[in-house]
Amino acid sequence: MKQNVISALVTTALLSFSSNVLAIEDWQPQNYSGGAEVCYQSNHFQAKWWANSNDVPDVNGPTEDTQPNWGVAPWLPLLDSEQCSSVEPPPSNTPPVADAGSDVSIQSPAPQVELNASKSFDPDGNPLSYYWTQESGPDVAINNQDQAIAYFSIPPLSQDTEYLFQVMVSDGEDETSAQVKITGKAESSSSSLTIKTPAKPTNAPDKAALFLTSDTGTVEIISVDWSKTTNATIPNANYNTVLPFTQSAIPDPMSATFAISETDPASLSWRYNEHSSDESYFKQMDSQSCSACHNGGYKSKLTDGPSEGLLAEYATNPNIISQKLNKMAIRFGVTCDVQCQKTMSRYLEDELWSEALGNIAPRDDVYGKRHIRMLTRKEYINSIQDLLGVHVPPNVLPLDERSVSSLYDNPPSLGYLTSDKLNAYLNSALFVQDNLDIAAASGCEINTGSVEPWNSEINYPTSGTRVSHKGDIYESMYWVGPNIEPIKKEYRPGDHWKYIGPHGEGDSECLPKWLTNTAEKLFHRPLTDSEIKTYISEDVPTIKQNLSAMLVSPHFLYRREVGASNANHRYSLNSYELATILSYTLWGSVPDDVLWALAKNNELLKSNVLKNEITRMLNHDNAKRQFANFMMQTLEFSDDRVIVDREGLSKEIGTAMLEEFRHYIEHAVFDDNQGRFEDLMSSTTTFVDHSLAQHYGLSGSFGADFKAVTIPPTRGKGLLSLGAIAVAYSTSDKTRVIPRGRMVQHSLLGWNQSVPSGAAPDDVIGEVSTRDFWTQATGPSQSCWGCHVKMNDIGFAYDVLDKNGRYRTYEDYISLSGEEYPNVLLETSGTLSGIDNQDVAISGLGDMATALSISTDAKKTFVKNYMTYTLGSNSPEYSTLYNKLASFEQFKQLIINILSSDTVLEREE
Repeated sequence: MKQNVISALVTTALLSFSSNVLAIEDWQPQNYSGGAEVCYQSNHFQAKWWANSNDVPDVNGPTEDTQPNWGVAPWLPLLDSEQCSSVEPPPSNTPPVADAGSDVSIQSPAPQVELNASKSFDPDGNPLSYYWTQESGPDVAINNQDQAIAYFSIPPLSQDTEYLFQVMVSDGEDETSAQVKITGKAESSSSSLTIKTPAKPTNAPDKAALFLTSDTGTVEIISVDWSKTTNATIPNANYNTVLPFTQSAIPDPMSATFAISETDPASLSWRYNEHSSDESYFKQMDSQSCSACHNGGYKSKLTDGPSEGLLAEYATNPNIISQKLNKMAIRFGVTCDVQCQKTMSRYLEDELWSEALGNIAPRDDVYGKRHIRMLTRKEYINSIQDLLGVHVPPNVLPLDERSVSSLYDNPPSLGYLTSDKLNAYLNSALFVQDNLDIAAASGCEINTGSVEPWNSEINYPTSGTRVSHKGDIYESMYWVGPNIEPIKKEYRPGDHWKYIGPHGEGDSECLPKWLTNTAEKLFHRPLTDSEIKTYISEDVPTIKQNLSAMLVSPHFLYRREVGASNANHRYSLNSYELATILSYTLWGSVPDDVLWALAKNNELLKSNVLKNEITRMLNHDNAKRQFANFMMQTLEFSDDRVIVDREGLSKEIGTAMLEEFRHYIEHAVFDDNQGRFEDLMSSTTTFVDHSLAQHYGLSGSFGADFKAVTIPPTRGKGLLSLGAIAVAYSTSDKTRVIPRGRMVQHSLLGWNQSVPSGAAPDDVIGEVSTRDFWTQATGPSQSCWGCHVKMNDIGFAYDVLDKNGRYRTYEDYISLSGEEYPNVLLETSGTLSGIDNQDVAISGLGDMATALSISTDAKKTFVKNYMTYTLGSNSPEYSTLYNKLASFEQFKQLIINILSSDTVLEREE
C-alpha cells in the first residue's frame, strides 16, 4: 500500500517538474524553421514560418491574420506563457576537478602524513576551497582540515593498516570529491639527519620550521634552533623540502633533496641572501624562478605590467594577486613559501604595478549569481507548519549540507536530490498526508457528500474509508474490526479512526481557492494550466494526496533565483522570486498573504513598496526567530550541541540557554532603543528564567518567564557571555579553548586559517594549567605560533565560562602525566591579535566584547556573512561592497539596504 502511494507521489511530482523545465528553449539569435517554439522574456512564441537571427519575438506582435504586420512578423505570441516561467537549470559552471593524490604506503610511525589535493584545479579559473574527511580506518585527527594540504599522524603499527580519506573541493558554486588510500606499514628503522642552521635572518620566527616530504608522501615537520647543529631521527626514505623564506631573506639553496638510510645518513644546511628592499628581493626571485615562465614568450614579463585579464579580475577581487602567487606555488611547484609570497605580492601591488592598479576603480555595480537553492530542514519544517498546520519531526528529513566555503546550510553549490534524500522527502510527505486536517488548515466547511453510516458489525479492511457517526465524519487509518466505535477526539498515531469534521454540505468554492493559494506558495509561483488540472480538486482525499505530491516536487524543494534577461544583459528577479527570497531570508518560511498579494500584482518590484514591505517583515516575530537562526549558523553551532545531558548540565538547562540566546538577539537587534552593532556585541542585558538564574548563580527573584537581568561584569558582556555558546564549544570533560578562539577570529573577524608553519611537540612536560599547556605547545617559541597567536589569548579569556556555561575563576587541571592541580587561578589577560590591523590588549571577556563592538573588521565580517547568507555565496566580487556597507548604524537599515539592492534584484551568470 505504502509503495503504491509513493509511486503515485513520485510520478505526479517529477513528471510535472520535468514537463515544465525541459519543454521549451530560450530564443537565441539564430535561424528557426516554421513551427519552432521558444521562450523570450518569460513569454511563449511559435514561428509561423522561417525566422532568421534578426527576428526578435515581440509580445505585442499580431495574433491574428486580420491584424497589421501579420505577414511581416514571423513570431506568433502564444497565451500559455506559464510554460516559460518554470524553474530553469542552474546557470552553467564547470565543476572543479578534485585530485586527492595517489594511493601510497607510509612507514609507521609517521608523525605527519601529508594529504595533498594541490593538483585539484578549476577549469574556469575560480579559487578553490577544500575540506578533508576520513572515510575508513582507525580514527585519526586531521590537521589543517580545510586546506589543500592536510596532515594526520600514523602511530606505531604492528601490522599494515589502511586509512581512506576524501577531499571535497569547491569553486564556490559546485563541489566534487576525490579519495586517497594511505597504507600504514608496520614499524621499521629510522636514521639520523644532521641539520646545520644558519644565523637567524631578519624577520624570522624564533625557530626554523622544516617540512620534509618523503617519496611515499609522508611529511616530517621538524622545528630547530638557529645557529645550531641538530640531529633529528626520521624514517629512512628519499626527501625533498622547500627551505624557509622570510619576508626579507631568501634561502640559498631555496630547496633541497636527499636520501637517508642506516648506511647512508644525510645532512642539510643552507645560508641566506638578505635584502634591504622589496625590489631587491623581487629581482632575485624574478631572475631565479619567475622568469622561467614570465619571460616574454610563454608568459609576459612581470616587469611589463599586469595583464588585461588580471586588471579585470582586480576590479572585483582586490586579493587576486596574492591568490595567483599562492596558486603558482601550490599547483605549479614554484619555490616560494607563504612569507615569500607576501613580499612578492606587496612589491607588485605597492610598487611595480601600483600605477596600473591605481587606475582600476572598484566596481560598485556587483550582482548576485543565478541559481536554485534547496530548502533547509528548518525552512521545510516552517513552510509546512505555516501552510498546513503540521509539524514535521526534524529526524524525518535529510540532513542539511554545509559547503567548506560557507557557514550556512544548503548553499547553491550543494543540494543535489539524491535517492536517499528523495526517500526522506517521500516519508515526510506521507507523514503530512496522514496528519493533515484539511478543515483546520483551510478554514473551509468541508463537503462530506454521501457517506455510509458506521456499522458496528462489519470490518473496514483498508485505510481511507469514510463513515458518518453521530453527525460527524471519520476516516479509517488502518484495518478496523467490528465494534471499534469512532470517537470525536484529537487524532494520535495508532488510533483506528480519525475525526474529519461535521457531516455537512460545505462551500464548493472555498477548498479550490485555498488549495490554489497554498499550491502557489509551495511552488513559489503561480500554477500553470496543466498543474491546475493535476493538483486542484474539491475531494478531500484527493487534495491530501495531491498536496503530498507537491511536497516531493522539486518546484517546492528548491527556491528559484534565476530571473529573466533584461536590457543590461543581466537577469532581473520576477516578483515571485523576490517574494520568496524575502520570506526565506527574513522569516525562514513561505510568504504570508500580504507579501504574496504584492508579488501577484507586481507592486513588490516598486522600490518604495519593497522597502516598506521589508520593514513590515522585520517587525514580525518570525524575523526575530530567523535572525537568531542566522546567528547560530554564523557562530557555527546548533541546538544539539547545547541541549545535552552531562554532569552539571541537563537538557532542560540547555534548552533554557537557547531561549536566552533568542531573547538576547531579539533585544539587542530588534528593540527600538537598541539595534546597533555595539548592542549585539557588548550589551550588558540578558534574559533568564528561574532555572537558568539558579544555574548561573544569579541572585534575585525569578519565575517561569524570561526577564531582563544585568550580566555580571565578571562573566563579560555581550554575545560571547551567553551560556549557549560556551556549552557548544565544550565537551563533556572540558572547555575547548582553541576552537573558541578560532570561532571568534573566523566567524566574527573573518579570519581564514592559513597553512601551519610547524607542529606542536609530541608531549608537554611540567605544565600546570590549560594556559600553560597551550603556551608550551603552541606559544611564541613554537613554529605554529603564526596561527595560534590569533586564537590562544581569546581562548584563555573565554575560559572563565566553564563547560556548562557557568562563570569560574579557578580550574582543576590534570596534566598529561596525570598529576592533579586543583584550584588553579585562571589568567585571562592577553592580546586580541590582528584586529583592525593592530593588537589590542584585553584583560578578559569584557574587554574583548568592547573591542569587537567598535571594530571595523568585525562590522565588515558581519556584512560579508549576511550577504553570503542572503545570496547563497561569498564571491570575491562582493568584497567591494563590504567597506561601503560596514558603515551601517542600525541592523534593520542594513538589511533593508541589502535586500532592496541591485545586487539582490539583478543576477549574473
